[in-house]
Amino acid sequence: DLSLYTDSTRYVIWGTSFAQLKGFVDDTHPEPDRYVVNAPLYAIVLAPALVVFPMSIVAAKTWTLILGACALFLFSLWLSKMLGDHAAILGTIVLAFNPLFVVISTEVLSETSFLALVFLMFLFFERMLREEEPSRGLLISFLLSTSLAVLLREVAITLLAALFLTMIVRGKAKYAFLMIACAASFLAVWMFRNLVLVGETASGQSSNIHFIFQHALTSPDAAFHEELWARLRSNAGGFGIQLAGMLLYPILPNLIVEPGDLFRTIVNNMVWGKFIVMGAAIPLMGAGVILDFKASPSALLRVLFLLFYFAVILTYPIHDIRFLLPALPFMIYYIARSMMWLAERTEFTKNMLPQRVAFAALLVVTLPNFAGIFEVLNTNLSYRSARSTFYDRIKKNNPEKTYFAASWADVGSWIQDNTPEDIVIASSLKEPATFIGNRRIIEMNTGIPLPTFETMLRDHHTTFLLASNLWADFKSYEFLMRESQRFRFEEVATIGNVSVFNVRSRYRQRTNERQEDSRNDTTAAGWLRKGRLEIVAGNYAEAIRSLERASEMQPRQPEPVFQLFLAHAFHGDSAKAIEGVRRMFTITRATPYIWAAQTHLMAMQHVKRVPTLRSIAQKSAYLFDVGRLYWNLGYPKAAYRTIREAVRTDSSYFVGLLWAWHFAIQTTDTMDAKPYLRTLTSIDRNNAVVRSFTAMTAFADTLRRTRIPSQRSRLRLMIAQEYDKMELMEEAIDETERAIGEHAQNTRAWLNLGALFVRKNKTRAAADAYKRLLELDSANVEARKFFSQSE
Repeated sequence: DLSLYTDSTRYVIWGTSFAQLKGFVDDTHPEPDRYVVNAPLYAIVLAPALVVFPMSIVAAKTWTLILGACALFLFSLWLSKMLGDHAAILGTIVLAFNPLFVVISTEVLSETSFLALVFLMFLFFERMLREEEPSRGLLISFLLSTSLAVLLREVAITLLAALFLTMIVRGKAKYAFLMIACAASFLAVWMFRNLVLVGETASGQSSNIHFIFQHALTSPDAAFHEELWARLRSNAGGFGIQLAGMLLYPILPNLIVEPGDLFRTIVNNMVWGKFIVMGAAIPLMGAGVILDFKASPSALLRVLFLLFYFAVILTYPIHDIRFLLPALPFMIYYIARSMMWLAERTEFTKNMLPQRVAFAALLVVTLPNFAGIFEVLNTNLSYRSARSTFYDRIKKNNPEKTYFAASWADVGSWIQDNTPEDIVIASSLKEPATFIGNRRIIEMNTGIPLPTFETMLRDHHTTFLLASNLWADFKSYEFLMRESQRFRFEEVATIGNVSVFNVRSRYRQRTNERQEDSRNDTTAAGWLRKGRLEIVAGNYAEAIRSLERASEMQPRQPEPVFQLFLAHAFHGDSAKAIEGVRRMFTITRATPYIWAAQTHLMAMQHVKRVPTLRSIAQKSAYLFDVGRLYWNLGYPKAAYRTIREAVRTDSSYFVGLLWAWHFAIQTTDTMDAKPYLRTLTSIDRNNAVVRSFTAMTAFADTLRRTRIPSQRSRLRLMIAQEYDKMELMEEAIDETERAIGEHAQNTRAWLNLGALFVRKNKTRAAADAYKRLLELDSANVEARKFFSQSE
């Protein structure tokens, strides 16, 4: 009931929706989302299983396992036609008992379906090469399979490109162009549906194609070819050992908790044994390619496909071993072809001895994989037999092994037993969505900026937040929860390593308590927390020292590396910052930090460029942009310092002065705000924003002098209305909630809060405000109108 990837849960949700004849819609989100971030065909493939078992991860995994068996069968059939039956049996055994293939075949992912379709196309293509004019049935089957491939996985475009060029070379140009036309038609229809009819996703997801063209390892102002080259070098370094032969022996440590002595011995011997594997695999694969060109007219197709595929994978901004799975069957094929060539030149070909020797040798060389699969299955069975006791054992003996510690089924059971159905729950992962019944879930990644985190919680009227231990006792969202000014988080339950927090407004309930920080904790998490506190305080040199210790102690965890990157970026060390980004690229689960890292790099580049500018106006404008970036990223002190520098650089910079006053007020530096307002008034006292600032200053002065709750609430609401005039919606909501915190019976405040959320098109938050209003004023016209229109 666990998934390695959030994509698995999305496929189950889309597949269930399709099975229920609702099309592609994710209705687990607070606002139903019809945008599909992945290729759509796999969800349709899952639909038969999900008709009977809707929203079932286990049913979808079982169905995927069947598809994996189909991929094995088609690979065996293709291998038999290319190399003969004996080679097909041996090659299929090697693929079937590869731990990576086994694990991906039991994940709700499209990889094994893609492999099945690849070898089906290869079978069709072999027949097309042999026939002068393919039959209508063969042609239709070929065109349909190639057209569906691009709807199964976007990377299938590389296969189509290889097919197209090979068919041109082999004199099948007419069919090559027909294939491209059919595939393009299928893809165009889907893209029209997804990008035009549906449009931008409500959940903020972006497609894989869009993701490819973002900067990940270089600063945003770098040429894109530099970005591609950086990705190529990083991925080649990370994938090189697997592609050199070790993909035949993948080790999956995250899925093995308490390995036995045999497996430990094998892993320890891989330190030197990998050189033997690579020393044998590289020449065998190279010879296999050469022999393939001599023996098969379709050899060009395979080489082109692998070249195009790796051109994409090696320049893709995510590093994941599962992307290499399509290479595994071809490695087996080329090695098998070389081994057959060697066997044919021995004296043993006249009797059955070579087959027996080959089978015995196969058992020996696959022993490490048998051991690996056994350990994966043993860990999984231990988890399934007693989840809670298994977690307790992990927590005690292997605290860094967190995959089997998050039992989403148990979390879902607690939620269904203890919460109403009409709530919204926040989580860093989509996985809980299939276990929580009709409740809605918003997925917010761990790298989300604090202002966005707070806005999403408030806009969707989020009641609970799920935070899992990423490693040791460090939780997802830990820093966001600690630093939030708008919310407090009360832990109400712990299931495995997942904590359930109740989300409450600080403003509505007038509370300012903060979690204690532990500056003397010398664990990796302790140094990380200390470093983060130093970043927020602006002590970047001290932060670097703490975070270097944390990242040395936990080099494969993304959070310490990301925070160290931030410290270097704020400190202005661009070389160390870029080095940190490239280090993050090689770490699993670092993808959520890419956008934030790129924004910080952009800000750093702007700051570095300021001294080179001659114009004072340009310098101020650049600093102003940096200040706004820092503010949106959730670093108000850094933003305010930068805006003040912009105003000092050009004291007549009107826009900078406006934001300097605003940032001063938001960071409670009211003494600094007054001179900014005097300067603004002297420049243009009739400006609408300046008039609002003047009014707000007067309201704030009166607020400091009164202690009567109803009057304080009225003044807060007046400040909120001034923010609303300036279209600062979040600040307007803040002050309205503060007005409610001062006097919860202020019906005008509840009415204003509902109206603000209606204008933001956030119906859940608006409904909550209007519901509270009706409890105080059951005849309120606006509230009743809202609910009547909603019905």
